[in-house]
Amino acid sequence: MQAVFDLRGASQGVAYVLQNGQLRGEVSFSLREGRLQLERPLPKLKRALLSLPLEILNFRTMELPFKETEKVRDSLPFLLQEKALLPPEALVYDVLPLGEGAEGQHRFLAVYVEKELLQRLLEAFKAQGAEPHTVTSLELAWALREKAPLQALSNPPTLPGAQRKELSLAELARATVQLRRGELAYTSHLEALQRGLRRTALLLVLLALTLAGLLTLKSYELRAQNQQIESQLRKAYLRLQPGAQSTGPVNLLLRAKLKELQQRRQALQGLQGLELLRALAQSQGPGAELQELEATSQGLFLRGRAASAAQAEELRKALQERFPRVELLGTETLPDGQVAFRLKVSR
Repeated sequence: MQAVFDLRGASQGVAYVLQNGQLRGEVSFSLREGRLQLERPLPKLKRALLSLPLEILNFRTMELPFKETEKVRDSLPFLLQEKALLPPEALVYDVLPLGEGAEGQHRFLAVYVEKELLQRLLEAFKAQGAEPHTVTSLELAWALREKAPLQALSNPPTLPGAQRKELSLAELARATVQLRRGELAYTSHLEALQRGLRRTALLLVLLALTLAGLLTLKSYELRAQNQQIESQLRKAYLRLQPGAQSTGPVNLLLRAKLKELQQRRQALQGLQGLELLRALAQSQGPGAELQELEATSQGLFLRGRAASAAQAEELRKALQERFPRVELLGTETLPDGQVAFRLKVSR
């Protein structure tokens, strides 16, 4: 079973229940004090989609010299800094291409919503066992499909029920936008990946200590010491993994966790953070300052400051000699005359 939760306004909506692409029923729902109230219970859902009304979404049109949607999405925090009322870290956003603009530019529509508001909605649905996999907007899908003027986004027409059902089926097949991103992504393993990679080195040390103790402790006295060490490692493991089950030998627990972290590293497509840091240390010239490194499923992102945009470009060229793909996503002149830059390194 699948369901599309069509939120109409701030607190009322209709859920379309579907099976094998066919509508099986409708269930009204409401949101009261952060709780989802259903007209009647829903069957167990394999997939759920939440449609937000245009009135709680925000939009910005922009023209940029590049046309890659992923590159624009990665640059949105910079692009929205001065245009949005809230800081980029308080928003969840996606971007849609609108075609070519003037003078070879490319037009895009940025769609964003307040992160705290969306998080409350997701928690309400999750508490009822109907956590949405995708967050989109039926009304936005209609406006883009009908090529309605962008002004219609601020005052959309009331869509009839039959049209909303048709749009629901289309959005289940391919969503117009996906606002479950970043911290609010449906699968949390990518968000936990960075934290897990930071623990890898410590887990390796703990594993080495445990294995060394098991090999060398042969007498009763040494076995007692080994038990004490294992007890301390178990406590350390529980501090690293709050709420984890600690039954079984601690070395096996650490092995299993290490294997899990190594599997998650594949999401970074083979990029090696230590290799990048060594290259940065060798490529960074005087006057350039690297301030932040972020690992995501799309690659590694670097933020920093340089004396000029030309110096940032020199750093990009130096890294290009070591990595297949290095992109300068954007620069911004700071009040002190320096330039803030953002680089992307990927395979």
